[in-house]
Amino acid sequence: MIELDYFPDGVDGLVYQVVQFRAAEPWRIVYAGELICSMEKLEGLWYVKGKARIPQELIEGIGVLIDRQHFNRLPMELKMHWETYVQETIAQGDTQWWFVRQELILSGLKNCSGLTL
Repeated sequence: MIELDYFPDGVDGLVYQVVQFRAAEPWRIVYAGELICSMEKLEGLWYVKGKARIPQELIEGIGVLIDRQHFNRLPMELKMHWETYVQETIAQGDTQWWFVRQELILSGLKNCSGLTL
């Protein structure tokens, strides 16, 4: 689970919790302990799911917050950077990541003692 706090500019004492329970799920927006909407990014733009009426500037501000954390982009970049070794990267929380390693096939090696992968 990933939890972020969004403080709108120019409004003192107002805070929204931005929560994603699992990777690739929509983000839940909570205010004063109540779920007010779910958001997701489609084709580069942030949208509110369902019929909730949320000001566009709030949607954009929360979207910028999420984008700045790189949760949507970082897993792919890590996977591409170490493509020989990493099959998949999964964000499990704000500070916890899972790395699924590639199955390495070694052929033509007669002596593999001391080899670490």
